[in-house]
Amino acid sequence: MIEVGENVHMIAHRRFEGDLRRHFAGEVMVSEGGVARVEGYFYGYDPIHSQFVRKPGKRTSVFQVAESGWVVNRIPKNVTIDALVYRCDKLDPMAITDNKSFSSDINEFGFHH
Repeated sequence: MIEVGENVHMIAHRRFEGDLRRHFAGEVMVSEGGVARVEGYFYGYDPIHSQFVRKPGKRTSVFQVAESGWVVNRIPKNVTIDALVYRCDKLDPMAITDNKSFSSDINEFGFHH
């Protein structure tokens, strides 16, 4: 169940090794019957630099969150979506963070705390 006003981080399931690695972070604007309209940012994986990069511009997208195509994780409401960045280095697991109060290790299957 996703509620209006919640912040979410969504990870698209990849079916094949070569599939695009897409993530989305945003605030739920409308949620009804397993469909949510979310305002936020898409992130795509840059294999040359081995990191996720935020696509320019905030977007409003509609997701069928009840289907198995997305892993949806909640982000605390006090986190500013505009401040989220990915941290990735060889010593630590990949994480999404606001570089303040929120940081969560992730992989393509969801958050790890």
